[in-house]
Amino acid sequence: MTTSLILFSFCITLFSYIFASAIAINHEPANEVKSEEHQRLRRQLNKHKKHHDANGNNLHAERSIIDFDDLMAKFDPNAPITHGVPKCLTEPSKNPTKPLILISKGRTGSTLIWEMLSELTDSRLYGETIEYVGRNLNATLHFFDMTYPAMDKMNIPDPNHLDEILKSSDAKKNEIPGLHNSEHGEWMLNRMCRLHKEIPDAIVGFKWKPHLEEFIINEEARESLQLLASLAKAAAKKGQDPPIRVIRNRRNELDITLSNLKHYLKPDLDPHCEQGDEDCIESHEDGKIFVQSIPRLINIVTRDFVTENIIDDMLKALGVSFLPVTYDTLYYPDQISDRVGEWNRMVQLVKPGSPIMSEADIIASTTLESTSSSRYHDDIIKNWKEVHEAFKGTNIEHLFRLSP
Repeated sequence: MTTSLILFSFCITLFSYIFASAIAINHEPANEVKSEEHQRLRRQLNKHKKHHDANGNNLHAERSIIDFDDLMAKFDPNAPITHGVPKCLTEPSKNPTKPLILISKGRTGSTLIWEMLSELTDSRLYGETIEYVGRNLNATLHFFDMTYPAMDKMNIPDPNHLDEILKSSDAKKNEIPGLHNSEHGEWMLNRMCRLHKEIPDAIVGFKWKPHLEEFIINEEARESLQLLASLAKAAAKKGQDPPIRVIRNRRNELDITLSNLKHYLKPDLDPHCEQGDEDCIESHEDGKIFVQSIPRLINIVTRDFVTENIIDDMLKALGVSFLPVTYDTLYYPDQISDRVGEWNRMVQLVKPGSPIMSEADIIASTTLESTSSSRYHDDIIKNWKEVHEAFKGTNIEHLFRLSP
């Protein structure tokens, strides 16, 4: 891949940065960094930013430049990762499903994907693990930080709730990357093997929200991806499928940004609505979004679009085997057959040999209502004509959907 432009947000959380940028208001970080560890993490991010500045990038500008080859050069081809598939992932198991990693940004329907897959594969929902590596960038950087003791990540209160996630997930020490503990992606093998054996009636695994910053900064995050690629390669040599299955889900980046903005403007809005909860559904459909700063919106959507493309290319270059799916096909397909095919591919990936699912089966598995009032941006954006005009001629023009 050739040189690519990407906008990096080195704020306390990516969440607060997106929202503040979209409405052109200055906001303090949503989670104030209190602990010594997070002060150290902030210094680490600042050091990284100064490195870019020393190489000619303006820290006050909204764009910084990264070359894809430079990104890939950070992955050590001689990293001491496991080669070969551990017996714990190949020996007969009472669990008919395969360990799963769902690589997907927030606001992409990933929670619903996990719940529906559990329903379609007759599996118990084991949701405590869904955001195991972190709900946002800061928490994910903390999770992969090898300079910090593993158990402290669970026992010291974290403003990004990583400690709460690990506790509710019943994490073991060797399932958390940390100082002198569980290096080179072994945390992932330890966790997958234990859960697959102990929980025979659930899809075990987690959702991984991808941020390029984590792969730039954290060697452990890079080696964890390399381990996934190594497992897939070793299995392929034996004519087998990857022992840990990976689904890569994407959603239209404009939709993600608008969803983020909606929740920022309405902080009490529930992230999901149960079926039949008319009050919740109505609260999501109440009013259109007025975009105050269209240039900011363009910058954010462009950055996220390019970032997601780079992540896809990174996974492919490493050799990580994954099934690509999209939010639109899963929930708003042009043809019903497209949705049925997409869901069946995921079901067969997670539980090989499952019966073929019909559209009726897929609808019946839905436990949450869609909170999107429309998939067309002229229905969602109050000043859509101005926004649409600004999108014309850009590399993200195709993301803007007009109603027929």
